[in-house]
Amino acid sequence: MAIFYVYQNQTYAHEHDGGYVWSPQRNKSGGENQGYRIMTEIRKGDFIIHHASTAIQAISIALTDCYDAQQPGALKNAKTDVDWDNEGYRVDVEYVDFDVPLNMRDCKVWLAEHWDQESAFNHKGTGKQQYMCHVSHEHVRFLMEQAKKHQRKGKVLEVINRVYRQAGGEVEVEEEEYTDRIVEKDWQEAQRLTGEALQEKAREASRRKVKPRQTTTTTYYRNPVIAKAAKERAGGVCQLCGMPAPFEDKDGNPYLESHHIIWLSAGGEDTVENTVALCPNCHKRMHVLNEDRVVKVLQSRNRRR
Repeated sequence: MAIFYVYQNQTYAHEHDGGYVWSPQRNKSGGENQGYRIMTEIRKGDFIIHHASTAIQAISIALTDCYDAQQPGALKNAKTDVDWDNEGYRVDVEYVDFDVPLNMRDCKVWLAEHWDQESAFNHKGTGKQQYMCHVSHEHVRFLMEQAKKHQRKGKVLEVINRVYRQAGGEVEVEEEEYTDRIVEKDWQEAQRLTGEALQEKAREASRRKVKPRQTTTTTYYRNPVIAKAAKERAGGVCQLCGMPAPFEDKDGNPYLESHHIIWLSAGGEDTVENTVALCPNCHKRMHVLNEDRVVKVLQSRNRRR
């Protein structure tokens, strides 16, 4: 799932009431706009953060992929300054309104200090005003952290947390339902197995689905068989920087740390395909930065093993 940021302003009320976002394919002069082209990237299940009247007003969830559609009558008849052609792009969405809109003036300084050319804000920390925008995960995490401070419990908090996790943020969720007996059995098995037997057991463990339950802390169970298998596949070399493990552990094995490419808190799975072995430095880098470009590099390298 992807996350987008949209500037609606004069059209927000009409699009909100109609349950959609819409942009023209071209303006009446025949010109294009990056914000129009970005509309075509939206897919069912993606999140959209809605900006209007200098504040984030809502988050919506895409109910459809983007599709070609004529300008809705409500927009055509609205008294706005928008110069739009009738041929356009539309996505049907479910709006989830904030209890208290997030005033973006309060976020301006931080956004300017953390400017990202590819994100939805300019170097002054204000909006690009191009309708639909890409938005960096770092910016999303910051905005969701600020938004949570002002919301009441309910669906809006649930959706904010979902967006926050999708952007790589850690949220207090449920501890997975594993008994001590199962944990101990998996640990002993991970220590005993090696070679193809270990890899086969890791593939078997990947098919085991574990559901979380509510507690007050965030604890995701990580199967030690899968972790050890990832380290064996790496052969003592970090899968990101390509350097040998910096030291050996107390058993004489190259010291690498297992890492989930897509974090469990962001919907990733504890599977062979989603687990790599990194040196401590690269592992810390992924948890501090989690750059999209580097995530794709790790996914590509893990597929080749």
